[in-house]
Amino acid sequence: MEVSKIAHRIAELTCSVLGCQRVSITSVEPETELLHPVAVVGLSPDEERHWLADQQQETRLGDGPDPTIATELRANEVLLLDMTQPPFDTQPNPYHIHTLLMAPMTVGEQLVGLLSLDFGGQEHDYSTDEIALAKAVAKLAALAIERDRLLRERADARASELALREANRRMDEFLGMTSHELKTPLTSIKGNTQLTVRQIINSLSTFQKMQGMLESTERQVKLLDRLVDDLLDISRSQEQLLELSPAPCDLTAIVRETVQEQQYARPNRTITLDLPAEGTTPVSADADRISQVLRNYLTNALKYSSEEKPVRVSVSK
Repeated sequence: MEVSKIAHRIAELTCSVLGCQRVSITSVEPETELLHPVAVVGLSPDEERHWLADQQQETRLGDGPDPTIATELRANEVLLLDMTQPPFDTQPNPYHIHTLLMAPMTVGEQLVGLLSLDFGGQEHDYSTDEIALAKAVAKLAALAIERDRLLRERADARASELALREANRRMDEFLGMTSHELKTPLTSIKGNTQLTVRQIINSLSTFQKMQGMLESTERQVKLLDRLVDDLLDISRSQEQLLELSPAPCDLTAIVRETVQEQQYARPNRTITLDLPAEGTTPVSADADRISQVLRNYLTNALKYSSEEKPVRVSVSK
């Protein structure tokens, strides 16, 4: 899967988890600090075309009204920028953003991209968990970009055995650090969310709505966790290291759960589900891999079909 598709899935899921209006991912060339658009979510097709055209202009990290921003991003600091205050209030703001969160995408000490998100014109106080999740997502996007760079580097190095050996070593090193880099912040976020859900379950019924919102957030964080595994699996499959763990499972339940995840992620789209009358479909398979493949198919079907057209999923024996 090419890096732009992975980045787009990351941006979609981030938008769904945080409930923000827009998420964009931009890569930064390590040597020149030139900025390149990778993915954006939350814009109409026309707005997205304009965004891509604007981003294609030769712009560097240090360009802009406040030179300290680049310094702070290089230092791996998340920035909250009030676009209604100087020096930003005199700059073009086509989407009427009030407060912009900008998270650096780093691999080791190297800045490789930027993740930006906003809640439109409304003022928004970003919570600690929102900032932590943005940092985790930025790390995931950074690793996706770095993986893509390493794959291209290895392809270029195939003519030289020494260069190929070094490229393979870097890929092995990358795979080794990826899981730790991503799982640590996600574990903390999931733990906090689960604790809050348990506390609310034991509280007054007036908090049922809040409970539902938090359970939805927990569900979406699990999706982000699965996306981390997807990224690792993509790299492992290309190394022929992907393992399958078949076991008895219910295909109907797998399909139902996966479709529900997509319905939560894209509430404005219609996904119809036709299941066998028997209620269950026993199979011997790797449930996680089946769910992963189905998510990929559904994501592409939703992305490349007209918004007014429903997507149909069926299970038949």
